[in-house]
Formats: sequence, structure tokens, C-alpha cells
Amino acid sequence: MREWTVRFETSHPDLKLTENLADEVMEGLKDHVPAVSYGPHTMSASFCVAADSAKRAVELGLRLFRSALQEVGIKQNIVAVEIQTLDDLSR
Repeated sequence: MREWTVRFETSHPDLKLTENLADEVMEGLKDHVPAVSYGPHTMSASFCVAADSAKRAVELGLRLFRSALQEVGIKQNIVAVEIQTLDDLSR
């Protein structure tokens, strides 16, 4: 099993995203060492997952991010995905 960092971005032109919503998403991902950033209509979250392949890391990360968004009532409109092993990130 390898450790991965995943980053997902969601975009909502008709919704004003706030610091409170970002904090709530971060709380939903708290077990995965999250970092959440936001702008008026976009939000991204980077966090860690353990998986045996990049594909499974993306699947798990997407499930976790969607769940965190759903908990705070944000529609799941994913517009970007990035993935990297923690070893590569450290370099």
C-alpha cells in the first residue's frame, strides 16, 4: 500500500463559496491531513490517502471529497484532479 496526495477542485459559478464552507469541508476530511482553499466560486482540497494504485487512490479520494461536499450541501461539480505519491511530493 502506498501513500498518495490527491487534489480535487470543484467549480460553482452560481454559488458563493465561503471560509465557513471551506472549514466544514476540511473538517469532513480531517482524518486525511487536508488543506482546503477557496475562491468566490471554486474550492480545492488536497489530502492524503493510502491505496495500492493511482487509480484506486483517485477513486478513494473522489469518494471522500464528494462525501465532504455533500455533508455541507455543495453540489459535486469536479473540474480538476491531481495525484502524486508522497515520496514524489517530498522530492
